[in-house]
Amino acid sequence: MLSKLSIIKGRGLRNLSLRKRNFAKIMEQNEEQEIKKLDIKQESQKEIQELKAYTQIEHRNDQGLKYHLSCMHSHKNSQHLQNYL
Repeated sequence: MLSKLSIIKGRGLRNLSLRKRNFAKIMEQNEEQEIKKLDIKQESQKEIQELKAYTQIEHRNDQGLKYHLSCMHSHKNSQHLQNYL
C-alpha cells in the first residue's frame, strides 16, 4: 500500500512539473510577444524612413517646380516687356 506521504509527494511532484510546464509556456509566449514587438518596431522604422525619403523627394520636386514656374513667369514678363517696347 502506498503511504499518505508518498501520495502527497507524488501529487506535489506532479503539480511541480505542471507549474514548470506552465511557466515554460508563459516564458515562450513572452519571448514571442517581444519578437513581435521588435518586428513591428523595425517595420515602423522602415516605414518612417520611406516616408522621410518620399517627402524629401517631393520637397525637391516642389522646389524644382517652383523654380521652373518662376523662370517661366520671368520669361513671360520679359516677352511682354519686349512686346511693349
